[in-house]
Amino acid sequence: MEEFDLATLDPATGNVKAVSLPNSQFTLLPWDYLHPNHAGYNAMGQAIDIAPFAPRHQCDRDSH
Repeated sequence: MEEFDLATLDPATGNVKAVSLPNSQFTLLPWDYLHPNHAGYNAMGQAIDIAPFAPRHQCDRDSH
C-alpha cells in the first residue's frame, strides 16, 4: 500500500503541490482538490515499488 499524499502534497502547506494541481483547461470542470493532474498521477505511479511484482531471474528459480 502506498501513501499517495506523500507524492502529491506539499509537506509545508498540506495542500496539493503546485506541479500537481489540476488544470481546468483539460477537464473544463472546477478543481475538486482530490484528483491531481497528469503530473500528480505520474508522481503517484512513481511512488509505487514494483520490485515485488517483477519476475525472478531463472537462476533464482533453479536454486529453490
